[in-house]
Amino acid sequence: MNLWRNAIAHSNFEQCQDQADKLDGIVRPRLSEVSACRNATESVAVQIEAAVGAWLARVVGAPPW
Repeated sequence: MNLWRNAIAHSNFEQCQDQADKLDGIVRPRLSEVSACRNATESVAVQIEAAVGAWLARVVGAPPW
């Protein structure tokens, strides 16, 4: 996912060519694959934020945000 992110952000898919085996041979992701990746990343971010917030609330005694 990070390889694709960097390739998309920098418009440089050639940098992924030598690591295509890590991407299941897909060096240029389709929009649907990019969207699925983004949705999964956003979901993980929400879960991490909730976990960190709950932990901080226990440690500090009040919700951090």
